[in-house]
Amino acid sequence: MVVIWGFGGLIMQMISMLGVAAKRPRAKTMLWSVKTDNTGTTDDDQFKFRVASNGVYDCTVDWGDGSTPDDITTYNDAAWTHTFDGGAGTYDIEVTGQFELISFNNLEDCLKLVEIKRWGADFRFDTSDTYNSYFFGCANLVVTATDIPNLTGLKTLRNAFRGCTAMVSVPNIGSWDITGITTMLYMFYESQISTANYDSLLIGWESQSITNAISFWAGSSTYTSGGAAATARAALISDHSWSFTDGGTA
Repeated sequence: MVVIWGFGGLIMQMISMLGVAAKRPRAKTMLWSVKTDNTGTTDDDQFKFRVASNGVYDCTVDWGDGSTPDDITTYNDAAWTHTFDGGAGTYDIEVTGQFELISFNNLEDCLKLVEIKRWGADFRFDTSDTYNSYFFGCANLVVTATDIPNLTGLKTLRNAFRGCTAMVSVPNIGSWDITGITTMLYMFYESQISTANYDSLLIGWESQSITNAISFWAGSSTYTSGGAAATARAALISDHSWSFTDGGTA
């Protein structure tokens, strides 16, 4: 055991007899799954993150194929496109560190992203309010992540999950903090989440201090008639002047 004195008091740090450095807690990392031989602009053994010039990146990407992780700090780093050592297949990609702004926008390798397993503490959609087609066109994407993405500073979820036709649920979306969101146009356009998931969204969001006069696009999603979700939806309309494009009652 090594004792380290710091400003905050006594810090106890255990160092392994093998000299292996402690890893950052996995709960903080972003974890996505990709299928490289789905249709895309890269080769069948490759995947490209579609990042943008005004994004903020300071992260390490572990590609899940046994190769050396890449440290990436700029949007135009060639390392955002990876050739997998194991050839074509499905891989879990883990990103540690700051990752702000993904914008598939129905382009490039959007069909290769198949699962979001964990959002991670350092993932951000986009606080610059410039890009807003985050997972647009990711038609093979499902979301199984149960953690809550950090929406601090985010203003728009426009086109966020547009065209995500395989996605039937966004776990815990009713607990997403949308207090700063000002637009949700086309958020689930050409998509449909389950009735239970949509019910949870309506109930959870109506309970927050939200922006008025939002036009919310829920695709073909339906809500339960005569229950708490219907009451919440009605309150969003009457108390906050929201408008809805959805599938109506189930």
